[in-house]
Amino acid sequence: MAAKHGVNGLTKTAAVENGVHSIRVNAVAPGAIDTPMLRGALEQFGHTEEEYALQLSLLGRFGRPREVAQASLWLASDQASYVTGSVIHVDAGYTGR
Repeated sequence: MAAKHGVNGLTKTAAVENGVHSIRVNAVAPGAIDTPMLRGALEQFGHTEEEYALQLSLLGRFGRPREVAQASLWLASDQASYVTGSVIHVDAGYTGR
């Protein structure tokens, strides 16, 4: 948890320090994303996707890698040209619990 707070602080500090140079700094914080690593952990600990997804997502499912990529692409696009110092949580509401 401390490392996540460190990334948040680093993102905000870097945005403040680099804004004068028109450099935007943001971070993407993914939640439980359906990857081979997550699947392996579920199998290792004997959890099913259905039971564990309900604990890690308000939407009752794991995220897809593409959804994280889409958030990242948006931040890098001109559509997000006025966004800096932000952490975008791609976690189906887990952070807001």
